[in-house]
Amino acid sequence: MYFDFCVGQAGASGAPYRLDTIFRIMGNASYQTPRKHITPNKTYVVLTTHGHGMIHYDGSVRHVGKGDYLFMRPHTDFNYGCAEDSWHFWWFEICEPQSFIKENQVYHIDSFDFLTRLMEESLYNAKQDHWDIAQVLIISMMLLLKSNQENPIETKSDDLLYRADVFIRDHFSSVNVSMLSAHLGVHDRTLRNAFEQSIGMSPKKYIVRLKMETAQQLLLQTSASLSMIAAQMGYSSAFHFSSSYKDYFGISPSDYRKKHYS
Repeated sequence: MYFDFCVGQAGASGAPYRLDTIFRIMGNASYQTPRKHITPNKTYVVLTTHGHGMIHYDGSVRHVGKGDYLFMRPHTDFNYGCAEDSWHFWWFEICEPQSFIKENQVYHIDSFDFLTRLMEESLYNAKQDHWDIAQVLIISMMLLLKSNQENPIETKSDDLLYRADVFIRDHFSSVNVSMLSAHLGVHDRTLRNAFEQSIGMSPKKYIVRLKMETAQQLLLQTSASLSMIAAQMGYSSAFHFSSSYKDYFGISPSDYRKKHYS
């Protein structure tokens, strides 16, 4: 675990954006902040350089991995922590609301070596009480991030979900989340963010939903046996399929079919 930081008085520089907090954190699996104090109208900025973190606020969860960055202005339930073995990230707090980058969206940037240099220099100058210089460097960083804004993870969500839906339907018998991510060419966390923020469920739950809804249609529209439907949906046996179907719909597939054909 490694921390390096500088916290000044609110709006220490007196400049328009009033940067007042800089943290560089290299956390391990135990790193958690279960409750973060929220300052009204303050903008919080996080950029992950390694590992995987999870940030929760205002009833939503956002997953951030290497190269992901997020601008936030939370109102309630603000907490965050390491989601895997490690989470290394930079954290900035700005007193005045800003409009450089749309807030509450996870963005990704592939190359951030130069940004890291800007952040390091900003922290160094803040620790020397040169907050005006520190802020200029961070504004430069923000402008560079803004130039990367045309590829936010969320703006790709509709296309990503459509392609995911097609692939799942074509591969019911074998599909899982790792296979789906590999086919779409995205990280598991990117896929999870897109699903959770667009339709409010994980890719795994969406796969189950599509399987159950398709199985229900097969029960109504075909005379296929439970074993055949189970195999088509990727279940190891009719028993496993029936158990999953009943857990999902509250009725067994046999009883459902009887009910609609009686």
